[in-house]
Amino acid sequence: MGTSCMRVSRIAIPSVCASRMALPLLRTIAYIALCIENSPKGKGLLEDLRDIAATDPEFIQFGSAEWFWDRQVNSYALQVEPERYMDKDQVTIDYWEALRVQDVRDSFFSELRNLLRRKG
Repeated sequence: MGTSCMRVSRIAIPSVCASRMALPLLRTIAYIALCIENSPKGKGLLEDLRDIAATDPEFIQFGSAEWFWDRQVNSYALQVEPERYMDKDQVTIDYWEALRVQDVRDSFFSELRNLLRRKG
């Protein structure tokens, strides 16, 4: 298994008054892209990654876009983004949804770290 790229976004949400919480926030997706070997261990990893995505399918997607696969066979992406924006790199969302996405993202990367510890 090789990692082709990893990009993590952070949302800096300062303490603001309630009226500012209504302002939309521009957010860049958090994702990890992997090239996974076609082997029993690789297939096991695919199942583990699908399990992570299943923990919150409204915000975590797993798969491989056709253009992605065309560039690198056996490549997959696991990303955190509201499902309705799963094909966008950046989205504008409200403050409360940004907080929800941030919580999901933190949990997502925690699950990835736990998976790496178990597989390590």
